[in-house]
This record gives sequence, C-alpha cells and structure tokens, in this order.
Amino acid sequence: MSEKGFMQLHLLIDALIELDSMINQDLEIIAVGGFALMIQASILGRNIRGSNDIDDVNNYEFSDELLSNIAKVGISKGLMEDWLNTQSFPYYRDGNGSPMFDKGDYEFVDLKLAHIRLNVLNLVRQLRGKFDSIEANGFGYRLQDEEDVFTILKLLGISSIESTICHPELAFIFNSYPEIIINWLKRNEFRLEN
Repeated sequence: MSEKGFMQLHLLIDALIELDSMINQDLEIIAVGGFALMIQASILGRNIRGSNDIDDVNNYEFSDELLSNIAKVGISKGLMEDWLNTQSFPYYRDGNGSPMFDKGDYEFVDLKLAHIRLNVLNLVRQLRGKFDSIEANGFGYRLQDEEDVFTILKLLGISSIESTICHPELAFIFNSYPEIIINWLKRNEFRLEN
C-alpha cells in the first residue's frame, strides 16, 4: 500500500479508537468501500487508493448522540464530520431492508476496542454491492463504485474478462446483471491490467 494510503488507513483506525473512547454503547460496524478495501489490500500487500471515510452497512442510521461524537472525532482528526456513515446501506439490503449478506460474508478486525466491533465485508460480497449500485443508479452517478469494481477484481487476482468468467465465485456477474453492465465490463477490461 502506498505511504499515503497507509497513513489514511491509520488515521481512520485512530478515529475509530477515539470514537470508541467517547461512547458508552456497543456498536457493530460492517465496513465496505474504500476503507474495507484498504484493510484487505494491506493484508494482501497491494497498493490501492486511499479513503476518507468508513461506510457501515450494518446500521440504517446512527443516533443523534453518536452522530455528534462522530462529528467531534472528525473535526479533531481533520476528517469530514461524517467520516463514519451509513450511505452505502441501501446497496447491501433487499427491498425489505434485510441484509443481502450473512456472517460468512464478513470478517472481524480485532482492534481491541471496548464498544466498537469492526467487521469487513468480503471482496466478493462488496463486488456484488458495487454492481447493484451501478445497476440502480446507472453509469456516472457514483464513479467511485465503478472504480471499486476494478480494484476489487484486481484484489481477487482477476486480470482479464476470461479470468472473471472462470472464477468460481464470480458467475453471478454474468447471471445476475443486464447486458449493459457486462458490455461495460468488457469495454473496460484494460483497467484490469497491473
């Protein structure tokens, strides 16, 4: 991971540690997006972009008190006031609000915190969420989701459309999404190189 990405990862972890010291309630986070990808990339020794926030898909919304504490930590750390947020929640839930993942789809990250339990959604489940977002919003709405598709595929060791087709856990891409998404993936295959 680049030095900047490494520093950003540690800044967000420090923010979680500070938030943990301020709250008196248990909070379980299931992280997705850039922060989760930074953790997974650091484990794999890979270099990816940094992230400025933590997206939680376990909680629909935070209490006013928790939001206030999140903002205080953000200010003290030089982050956005919503550095911990639930904006990605809808892309990982079905129409009834039930999670489209289960305990087997995420891993615990042990930071030895008193109140916060941090989990990271696995790469395959995150990839499905990114495709769901693109399908729901269209291309160009959430450009970071489009970039994350290729980051996740590279972290999974995918270097071509052919290797995507052959990957045992990625058949859902070709079975679940409309042709426009498949064609977009094929047109952008060059983004899987290096």
